[in-house]
Amino acid sequence: MHCVQLPFHMSLNTQLSNGLAALNLQVKSEQRQALIRYLELIQKWNRSFNLVANSSDQQLLNKHLLDCLAVTPYVSLNAGQRILDVGSGAGFPGIPWAILYPNTRFVLLDSNGKKTRFLFQTKTELQLANVEVENCRLEHYQSPGQIDIVTCRAFASLAETLEKARHLMT
Repeated sequence: MHCVQLPFHMSLNTQLSNGLAALNLQVKSEQRQALIRYLELIQKWNRSFNLVANSSDQQLLNKHLLDCLAVTPYVSLNAGQRILDVGSGAGFPGIPWAILYPNTRFVLLDSNGKKTRFLFQTKTELQLANVEVENCRLEHYQSPGQIDIVTCRAFASLAETLEKARHLMT
């Protein structure tokens, strides 16, 4: 897995392009612009809602966005799948993956109403038709269909996550 650290002096667009290239990810121009708009939305909302602790452009790009995208080559995200992003918070990795994989469905789950309002606004502004936002706890979530992959980032221990998600496993 790659750890990408980019120089601070580059523009955000250039840094993102270089980071994606370092991760060997092929991204369309409109997807790259959507990723940048997503980071801008986090910056805007973070002032009021404390979505992420490290919120400088550099930290959002390196420690959050590129960090999530670094695992993309190792995860099979296919058309028609439903991916559950538990404790989605600011939307990592669900939103970036939804931008890159428009034919895959993503359910962003968080129990914090402020964070789910941000996620819904992001879904709306970025026109992410493949995203559902759910405001509830994992152990209470009832999926209307099969969940193919469950992902989480800074949510809980693996054992605790598996216990809380047991009712979703087939």
